[in-house]
Amino acid sequence: MAKSTPNAPIELDLSTGQSVTVEGVAALSGTQYVRFTSNEKAFEIPRLSFVGEKLNVRKLLAEKGIVIIASDDWNALLDVVNKTTQFRQEPLIEKPGWTEPYYALPTGIVLRPKGAPKGTAVFTGRDRKAARSGSPLKWRKAIPEVLTGQSLPMVAIMAGFAAPLQRFAETNLNGGIECYGPGNTGKTTLLTLMASISGDPADMPTFHATDFGHEQAFAEFEDRILPIDEGSMRADRSPQSTKTFNFRMAHGTPKVSAIQPSRRQHSFIYALSSNSPFADDLAQLDHDTAEAAMQRLISLEVNGPPLGVLDFIPDGFASTADVMQHLNRSARQQFGTAFPKFIAHIVDLRAADDYAFRQRIRDGIATFEQRLGMAGSTAEKSRISSAFGLLYVAGIIAQEANVLPEEWDCMSACVAAFQNYLLQRPALMPLQARLKLVAGLHQTLDLRNRTAPNLTKKRFEAHGAFLKSGVKGRTELLLTDAIQKRYFPDFRKLAKSGRYTDLIIRDKDRLTTQRQVRKGARYKKERFYCFVLPPEVVPPVEPASSA
Repeated sequence: MAKSTPNAPIELDLSTGQSVTVEGVAALSGTQYVRFTSNEKAFEIPRLSFVGEKLNVRKLLAEKGIVIIASDDWNALLDVVNKTTQFRQEPLIEKPGWTEPYYALPTGIVLRPKGAPKGTAVFTGRDRKAARSGSPLKWRKAIPEVLTGQSLPMVAIMAGFAAPLQRFAETNLNGGIECYGPGNTGKTTLLTLMASISGDPADMPTFHATDFGHEQAFAEFEDRILPIDEGSMRADRSPQSTKTFNFRMAHGTPKVSAIQPSRRQHSFIYALSSNSPFADDLAQLDHDTAEAAMQRLISLEVNGPPLGVLDFIPDGFASTADVMQHLNRSARQQFGTAFPKFIAHIVDLRAADDYAFRQRIRDGIATFEQRLGMAGSTAEKSRISSAFGLLYVAGIIAQEANVLPEEWDCMSACVAAFQNYLLQRPALMPLQARLKLVAGLHQTLDLRNRTAPNLTKKRFEAHGAFLKSGVKGRTELLLTDAIQKRYFPDFRKLAKSGRYTDLIIRDKDRLTTQRQVRKGARYKKERFYCFVLPPEVVPPVEPASSA
C-alpha cells in the first residue's frame, strides 16, 4: 500500500514486509531521477528507465536490496513511480570528473567546495573502478621520490595530474603523450605509474580492444589520464586508421551509432606506449594531414638499454631492471590515493577564486613558453608548447598539495622532455624555440669574440652549429647541412614564406650564405644556413676589449 502527501515522498509497503520510500529528484542538468530508500540506504534510477528498460530496472532494484517477485508489488511500485511528478533539484553528479563546482571520483566519492551542498554520484560503475590502496604519503615515497631528477618519468607523472586541469587551459582538444622505443626499456612502467595516480593499474586499457571499446573508456576516464598500453598490438596500423584514432582521441567524441548516441565531448589526456612512433604510420599521408593528426600528441623517444626511461640509476638500486621492479611493485600496492588529495586542493583553490585559478594556469603556461625562448606572440606558440606548459603547472600545484616532492624541478623536467619531443618533430615547433634549443646544445661552438680556430673535418662535423658575431654586434647561428636537416627540415619553407626575412640571411637565389668558422684561407667562403638570433633567444655579448 502506498501512502503519501502532496509534494512529499511516497511510502510503499511490499508484501514481503519491506518498506520503500519513493521520491523524485532532478540533477543539475535537469535530468529526472526516482530515488528509492529502504533500510536507510538510498539510490537513484533515471525516470526514463521505467519507459523501456523495466527488466533492467527490476534487476537493479534487486541488486540494491529491493527484491520484487509478486506482480502486485511490481505494479504498485510502477503506480507510485507514475504518481511521482515533483522533482526536487539536487547536486546529483551524472559522470566522473568535473560537474561545476563538484568533482566526482570514479569510485563515486564527490569532492565539493566548502559550504556547498553534498553531491551524490548517480553514474554507473562507480563502485568497481579506480579502487584505492595505501596512502598518498606512501605512494609519494615509493614512486615520485625515487624518480627525482628523472625527466621522462617525472613528466609522465605530471601528465596524470594535468588531466583534470586541461579544461581550464583554454583548449578544445585533448592532449596525448606517446612513449616509444625498444622493448624492455620501461615504457609500460611509465603508463603503470600514470594509472596508479588515480586508480588501479590493473584496470589499465590496452590496444587489445576495438575502437568502440576505447570509446567506452572516454566517459570512465573523464578528466583523468587515459593510459592505453601495447600500441604495437594495434591490428590496423594503416595511415587512415592511425589518423582516425588520433583525431578521435584528441576530440574525445565517440562515433555516433545506434548503441552510442551521445555526441558529448570528453576531456582527458591519453597516454600510449609503442615500439615505433605513430608518426611512422602516417608517412604515406600528405604532410598537412599527417601534422594535423599529430598536433596534440607529445611524442617522446625512450632510450635503449641500459638506462631506458631513466636518466641515471637512483641511489640504492643496481640497475634499470631493479628500479622498474620496484616501481611496478609499488604501483600495485600504492594506487588511487594521491589523486583525491590533489583534486581536493584544486577544489579549494577554485572555491577561493576561480578566476585567479584559471589565470594561474594561463600564467604558468606562459612562464614555461618564455623559458623556451618564445617571445609571447601567438605565432611563436604552439599547441605542444602549451601542453608541456600545462604539465609544468600541474607539477607545481601537485607539489603544493604535497603529493609530489618539493625537490622535483618541474620546469627542468618539462624542458628536457620538450627537447626530446623537438628532436622527433622539429618542423612542428615554433622557430624561436628551435633556435634557442640549437644555440644551447653542448656541441654548438660559440665563436663570438674569438678568431676562427683550427678544426679538423671530424670536429667541424661534430659541432655542426656555430655562434658568430655579425654586423652591429648581432648574433648569427650558422648551421651545416646535417644540422639544418635535423632541426630545420622546413628551412626552405621558412625562407620563402616572407615571415622571417629579419631572421634569415641568405644570398640571392640561394638558401645559404658564406661565412668562416675555421682557420684557413680555403674555409673563408664555406656555405651555411644562417639565422639572426633575437636577444631574447641568445643575449648579445660585449665586444672584445682591444686593450
